[in-house]
Amino acid sequence: MARRTAALAFVALSLAGCKSPTPEPSAVTSDSPESAAQHEAFAHPPTPPAPPAPPAAGGGGGSAPNAPFAAPTATPRAPFDAEHPAVAGLRWTTPASFRFRAPTSDMRVAEYVVGRVGETDVVLTVFHFPGMGGTIDANLQRWIGQFTQADGSSTLAVTRTSTSTVGALRVTSIETGGHFEGGAMGGGNGDGYRLIGAIAEAPEGPVFFKLVGPGNVVTAAEPAFRTLVASFTRAN
Repeated sequence: MARRTAALAFVALSLAGCKSPTPEPSAVTSDSPESAAQHEAFAHPPTPPAPPAPPAAGGGGGSAPNAPFAAPTATPRAPFDAEHPAVAGLRWTTPASFRFRAPTSDMRVAEYVVGRVGETDVVLTVFHFPGMGGTIDANLQRWIGQFTQADGSSTLAVTRTSTSTVGALRVTSIETGGHFEGGAMGGGNGDGYRLIGAIAEAPEGPVFFKLVGPGNVVTAAEPAFRTLVASFTRAN
């Protein structure tokens, strides 16, 4: 019995010696580069970048890359004075028989009613396009191109142009006629129409005067139109 008890005790001691203890977790020291970096990251977290400062008011230099696009603002045309008509450095006198009315299009400086056909006004239109508008010849060709002839001949055959100096300004005049296809904004459409016009080379660019309508109405208004053209002078 004593011998059996000793044997069991020996086996128990042997099993205890074979069982390895559970290792304790080792502490991370600050001697390693990794541990130092981790400590720095938690002790001093990185500062987020500051948002870009807005550009100083009135400052020079270009605009910020992501600045919103600002469309250019058109320079408004100065109000037209019907009592003392002038535009682009050109001044004229309005005949008493011409009635001024507010332009029906932003492209026009002024409109003058010179007669009527039924319920439709026949109008002298005045144009000026700052910095644009095409050459004098291009506009003359465009006006001529709005007419056709019943016999198919060229409208140039019934067109007369001339150049003169009025009030120290160069003025190109035109007369033509035929079947007109100008549309609602161009003076209407119809047979037996006439066009008389003048282009004054004003100090600030050409100014266009165009009177188109049924031949009898335009012919009746022609003397007053010629008087208006003869009044051209520099506004300054």
